[in-house]
Amino acid sequence: MRSALRDLDNNQRTFMLTGEDSYLVSWRSAQANIKRANQNIRTLTMDNPRQQARLDRLDPLLEQRIDHSSGGVQARQEKGLEAAVQYAKSGEGTAMSSEILGIVQDMQSDEDALLRQRSATTDASITSTRNTILFGTLAGLLVAALAGILLSRNIARPLGSSPWPRIASPSATWACSCHRANAVMKSGCLLSPSRA
Repeated sequence: MRSALRDLDNNQRTFMLTGEDSYLVSWRSAQANIKRANQNIRTLTMDNPRQQARLDRLDPLLEQRIDHSSGGVQARQEKGLEAAVQYAKSGEGTAMSSEILGIVQDMQSDEDALLRQRSATTDASITSTRNTILFGTLAGLLVAALAGILLSRNIARPLGSSPWPRIASPSATWACSCHRANAVMKSGCLLSPSRA
């Protein structure tokens, strides 16, 4: 918006001083850019009533500024350089541009504040998610470690009190006697201790 408004002012002044029609092409383009930028801003801030209210104030000011600029161009075309200089000396165009730029600056400040607020919210969310993942992973590892310890104790305790001699015991030897009638083991082999 600022750039388009600056282009409008610069091309109008240059045409008013030189009278060269080539500047009118850029001047007309600046008018279209102002209207397009205004519409884009309106669309982008549709969810912000405060900005929409500012745009409602801005719309007639932009129209007045474009009309005033057209008056300067018309004065140069119809009445010459002296009339264009007198038109520019009134200072109305500069006052209008300053008022427009003030509203645009307020809008920009408001958007910057919203961006900072959204960035802070996003940063807090990222930190929370990171902490949840970290502490969740640590808690999962702790639960898995405790489960492993409890399982190994519950398995080792019954094995330690078994009536069968331990495999590592030097005094025990193991023999496999095959019994076909044994229903517990599918292979039919039953381990039994035998002493030498």
